[in-house]
Amino acid sequence: VFDHIKIPVRQSIYFEAPDKRMLFVIPRNGKTYVGTTDTFYSGDLVEPLITIEDRDYLLYCLNNYFTLTLGPSDIESGWAGLRPLINKPGKKAGEISRKDEIFISPTGLITIAGGKLTGYRKMAERVMKLVSENIRVREGKILPPCTTDNIYLSGGKLNRNFEDFVKDKITEGIKLGFMHNEIIE
Repeated sequence: VFDHIKIPVRQSIYFEAPDKRMLFVIPRNGKTYVGTTDTFYSGDLVEPLITIEDRDYLLYCLNNYFTLTLGPSDIESGWAGLRPLINKPGKKAGEISRKDEIFISPTGLITIAGGKLTGYRKMAERVMKLVSENIRVREGKILPPCTTDNIYLSGGKLNRNFEDFVKDKITEGIKLGFMHNEIIE
């Protein structure tokens, strides 16, 4: 994350780095977000950190693409996340497909690997269709269809005004013991 003054783009940009990986630059609320690196990571899996190599790679790409002279002191903050990829020996992280794959073991264990967080509901639906079909073939039982696409997620569609929604959630939190009524008043 950089102060927008350092990288004053007016709209989001997606560009190819010299090594053919794709990077994004996104302006938002006086800041400019930059990413991503897609490199193999072998550090702490619970609290991953930005590596010096990834930081320097992003700075190099930004300076090269925009003709800037940014250094580590220009970075305001950052975060790291890990994307589990399907092991493909001999391939670089950027060369491995982000598409999910389903594997079925000889014992019938169904495993889904890869994919993206944004596609988890579709991934779950595909696995459940496979499970349902296996149960239909083995046991002759027909299960109801997957309904994940009809379940609203937190922050999803609201059928009423937001203030009423918030009041209801506060009341629910108080009843569950998550907060005290005097905090609200």
